[in-house]
Amino acid sequence: KKDMITNIISINELGKKVAFVNGNRAINKKNLKQKMDSIKECGQLTPIIIVNGEEAAKEGLILVDCETKNAVPANEVADYVVDIEGQHRYTAIMELRKLDEKNNSSFAPNDIIAMYAQNPQGVKIKKLISELNRTSIVWDGKDYITGAALCNPNNELLPVSYTHLTLPTTSRV
Repeated sequence: KKDMITNIISINELGKKVAFVNGNRAINKKNLKQKMDSIKECGQLTPIIIVNGEEAAKEGLILVDCETKNAVPANEVADYVVDIEGQHRYTAIMELRKLDEKNNSSFAPNDIIAMYAQNPQGVKIKKLISELNRTSIVWDGKDYITGAALCNPNNELLPVSYTHLTLPTTSRV
């Protein structure tokens, strides 16, 4: 179990259900569609960040089953991991799976990659969620131009001033 804390892991291999924290950000339909489009094109690029259900419940957090949308009973929290960063990614993959089944397509990844939250200071999960939400940013127009310049350095239509910039290190996920 100790090596699972620092490795990227498979949700399938964990054999646990996934829950969200009641009161965390609601799923935004526009963001969800963007995630679905991205995953269709590129797959899941970054892992979701999880904690054990028991840890979240000990802190008084209410867990909501991602599939049923019902509160997780206290006697079942050990059967769950909690997605504290990546709700839109997780939901996008699950929605793509439904579409794949309906349309006989194969856009959704077979597995969802995750990693346990790195929390050496023992910060409360509520604070981790707040910090993860606070440090995520939405790209503005300049960020998109910078991204286009990075992908197309020889494109004469992109301003020269953008071809030597770097992309932001954080993005809204």
